[in-house]
Amino acid sequence: MMDKKEIIKNYCSNCQNENNHSVLFSKVVSDYELAFGVSIEIRYETVECMGCENITFLKVEFDYTGPPNSSDGTYRSVVASYPNSLKNHKLIDDYHLLPKNIRVVYFETLEAIKAKCFLLAGVGFRAIIEAICLEKSILGKDLKTKIAELLFKKLITKKEEERLHAVRFLGNEAVHQIAVPEERDLMIVLKITEHLLDNLYIIDTKTVLLKKEPISKPQIKLTTTYEYFEKLLIESLKFFKQNDEFRLGHFIDKLDKSDKKRLKDNLVNFEEELKNKINAGDFALLKIGKTQPSKNEPFKNIQFFIVNN
Repeated sequence: MMDKKEIIKNYCSNCQNENNHSVLFSKVVSDYELAFGVSIEIRYETVECMGCENITFLKVEFDYTGPPNSSDGTYRSVVASYPNSLKNHKLIDDYHLLPKNIRVVYFETLEAIKAKCFLLAGVGFRAIIEAICLEKSILGKDLKTKIAELLFKKLITKKEEERLHAVRFLGNEAVHQIAVPEERDLMIVLKITEHLLDNLYIIDTKTVLLKKEPISKPQIKLTTTYEYFEKLLIESLKFFKQNDEFRLGHFIDKLDKSDKKRLKDNLVNFEEELKNKINAGDFALLKIGKTQPSKNEPFKNIQFFIVNN
């Protein structure tokens, strides 16, 4: 342990930016000198983003024989981090509107890319197209035929058909030839796939909701009720595991920016109502957890909640 917290630059998967992080814990696991005067040190570190308080675990290598990094003047090089992150990538807005099976394949494919499992990611993108065809009741002897049927039924455009065949080729090579795709190609395919999912499910769903509401009715009122907050909270909890314990704001961080902003304006009131419902036995997906003093507001405690699903 260190007497004084070290401040480093590190990529924050929550802020999606290189932020200042404080090193909460650091332990040297290897400290040795090799032949020819090479000196290497391996550390494990727990770091906290100084912007959003997101926690990351790092495996860091220090090679003191070479020149320092030009970016920060240190000898540190991050070998691995957890949770895995996909730099400069933003999830589809309102991804909770995707059908469950498609959402599962989409998220597992993202996790494969984050973990550098590029072969599995290539298979995953092919599986996403298969899942779309299954959800849309598209039949065919093979994926090529199914993509043609998507075009025939006007579910996709001619340009989208061409792009989907590119995804199909990449997936086929991964499945049948065990050809590992390049990360660069996977990121292109990811953009194609997310664009398709947005067109097929997200935009149309929002358009239907828009048509149902009178223009004169302020939409902000639809998104600031406790009922709406609880609905989004339930969707967000699907991405956490049993006994995870966080402040309420952390549970809604996975929502799109517009929903987060609207909910955070009323989060204090929503939290009180949620606690009342938990105590009354009317909301079983969370339990009331510990309280912790706020770093920014003296005499204020932050309430934590424990996942119970």
